[in-house]
Amino acid sequence: MPAHVDQIRGKITRMLWSTRIALCITGSSAAYRSVDLARLLIRHGADVVPVMTDAAMEHVGPELLHWATGNVPVTKLTGALEHVELGGEGPGSVNAVLVAPATATTISGIARGDASDPVTAIVNVALGAGKPVIVVPAMHEQMYRNPAIVRAIGELESMGVRVVQPSLEEGKAKIAPAEEILEAVVASMRKKSLRGIRALVTAGPTFEWIDPIRAITNRGSGRTGAYVARELIARGAEVAIVAGPSDVEMPRNARVVHVETTEEMVEAAGKLAEDFRPNFAVATASPADFRPERTEDRKIPTEEGPLEIRLIPTPKVVDALSSRIPVFAFKAVHGHLTDEELAAEGREYMRKHQGVFAVAVNDVSEKGLGFGSEYNRLILVSRDRVEPLPPLHKRALALHLVDFLESVLQLSRP
Repeated sequence: MPAHVDQIRGKITRMLWSTRIALCITGSSAAYRSVDLARLLIRHGADVVPVMTDAAMEHVGPELLHWATGNVPVTKLTGALEHVELGGEGPGSVNAVLVAPATATTISGIARGDASDPVTAIVNVALGAGKPVIVVPAMHEQMYRNPAIVRAIGELESMGVRVVQPSLEEGKAKIAPAEEILEAVVASMRKKSLRGIRALVTAGPTFEWIDPIRAITNRGSGRTGAYVARELIARGAEVAIVAGPSDVEMPRNARVVHVETTEEMVEAAGKLAEDFRPNFAVATASPADFRPERTEDRKIPTEEGPLEIRLIPTPKVVDALSSRIPVFAFKAVHGHLTDEELAAEGREYMRKHQGVFAVAVNDVSEKGLGFGSEYNRLILVSRDRVEPLPPLHKRALALHLVDFLESVLQLSRP
């Protein structure tokens, strides 16, 4: 792998390390997105091999993809049998085939077993070899709704192809966000150790209103909750999320309930505990611990002078859940504590909350980690185990956290 590519490989996480992916690009105007997608896959550890149709090369040049991935794109089929070498089972073959973007022409071709260009040919071989194939449609909305295309997508799904649904906007079936495509690739290769399991995740901060303009909140972003939900889904779990106000996109294939206040989060989580019947909850949310005793129904003018606000405690989301289902809780502390002190904080938390089976403890005084950051450092604590983790991207932390959760609850399926 060239040095300029090796420098970014695994920079975010290593969850696709030792994974080779054929990135198949077709003649959609969204083909330009393939460069960023390739680099994202590499940043999570993958080795990416571009495969391009003639129509794709009218939108994005093979030299650009060569630079982006470090691999020479496959642009035609020759006597070297590129489609068999990559899509088959021999040395140098790929672990998964990703078609992004996928046009109506390509989707129809795959559905009828066509192998007339490099993309359809490698998909044809990969399906025959039983390898994961992920297809990401991108086209005009009218084409996407064409009964023939709807039928073709259904046929792909019946063959085991994972289809990442587009975003329907402005008369277009736009290619899904790169992060969502990444998660589909990850899920296609994950062991479904949590199939049949239901999980409830709380995520993000809450707002406690002072008046219609001002509120008490914290710097929680919801990222950890979103990443944990994605990892649970990748392993086959059915997931419901109670999400506070956040700019972070929650997984589209989860049941999501949006709330604003801590009381609303408690109510929504309790209702899901009864109706959704989860096996456990992962309480990553950072709800506000206090709220104003009184909320004004008008904007309080600054001309009125100093403002005194009496704060009263809010109900605890963890307490509302732990009386019903096992809870993996999060606890933030401040004070430059040692790992031993953080572990002690976790054990004390479990002593006070008997329904909590594990705690992820983090010290928010560590600069550049935790709230508002893509990175964090956690100490995972159960009643008989402590696992300190180094500073990691929150997506990587989600992987470790779910591993820990499976081990403690002994949930893994064969």
